[in-house]
Amino acid sequence: MPHPPLEPLTLPRDLDGWRAFAEDRPTERLARVVEIDARLTAESDLPLRERLALWNEAEIALSEAAAPSHLVSESHPDADVRDAAEKQAQAVDAVQSRRLLDRALWGVFADAAADGLDADEQRLLAQIQRDFRRGGVDLDDADRERVRELTDRDTELSLTFSRNIREGRREIRVPASSLDGLPADFIAEHPVDADGMVTLTTEYTDLMPVREYARDRAVRHELMGAYNDLAWPVNEPVLAELLAVRAERAKLLGYGDWADYETETRMIGSSAAVKAFLEKVADAVAPAAAVEYDRVLERLRRDEPTADAVTIADFWYVLSALKREEYDVDSQLVRSYFRFDRVLEGVLATTARLLDVEYGPRRRPLVARRRAHLRRRARRGAPRAHPSRPASA
Repeated sequence: MPHPPLEPLTLPRDLDGWRAFAEDRPTERLARVVEIDARLTAESDLPLRERLALWNEAEIALSEAAAPSHLVSESHPDADVRDAAEKQAQAVDAVQSRRLLDRALWGVFADAAADGLDADEQRLLAQIQRDFRRGGVDLDDADRERVRELTDRDTELSLTFSRNIREGRREIRVPASSLDGLPADFIAEHPVDADGMVTLTTEYTDLMPVREYARDRAVRHELMGAYNDLAWPVNEPVLAELLAVRAERAKLLGYGDWADYETETRMIGSSAAVKAFLEKVADAVAPAAAVEYDRVLERLRRDEPTADAVTIADFWYVLSALKREEYDVDSQLVRSYFRFDRVLEGVLATTARLLDVEYGPRRRPLVARRRAHLRRRARRGAPRAHPSRPASA
């Protein structure tokens, strides 16, 4: 069904603007949802097409509230802005859950017939009716209230899980001599302390170069171990409760488990289909994987004769070595062709052309500092991005 073209989103220019953006934009969208829901339940004589259009508008408003809230809560450099966005993300998720438990709203679409609707409208109606069922609207009062409590708790736990990983940065200290193999600019940006040690962090800007270039296997393993332990043990009880909450919620809603609930609306359709697909893929790749593994292990043993297995801390280092030795592709040499100033120029030119925008210089101190920070990160590796929310399917 038609909808007005989306307007480009203008992002804030300072911290006060970001705080307002994090709080006001979702609040405005949620207020619009309340208006729409009130009209849907009050005007029982609205034509079905108009009801569907209003519901669609409300869903767009919810998306416009939810997506920036979750993104900003994960990615903004200012803690206050992240906290404000996180609160709004929780509020949006709560509204989404409550709408699908609202029997008055359900009555607007429960007995609606698809006669006279075009294909898109029929699909929307079917999905609305399906989503209300999945939300638990047809349960008794006690179970509906329990589903609401579980849904709110799911959101709270998921946000906590994400926050713990996001804020769980760790460090290790290693002898300066153990950085053998790493690029010169990386070594220059990691000063040696009075004890002859260098500090490495679990940020991608340290992790990725170390796992690919560091010849010292112990350093690779120690840093990868610290990275893999991000938010442990603090997230262990969070995850345990989250799994229990989702299991109870799935059972109340009539599903065998959470995987069945989540996959119902996905292309794959069911958790059984996921399992069958993964098994099919595993069987298909097993012979080639075995050959490749032996090849990687053999190369690792040239450096580490006693190695009995290839770990994730070894894989990227060995892969880089094989590319260099067997295909004459030296990733450190390749880096020299991608200086930051040239990459920045190319990225800006490409995105300006694709998005029909223009870039201009800004001389604000905060921006200058941020650019310098990004420049340092870009020279050392890719920006950090950790899968911080527990996968739902």
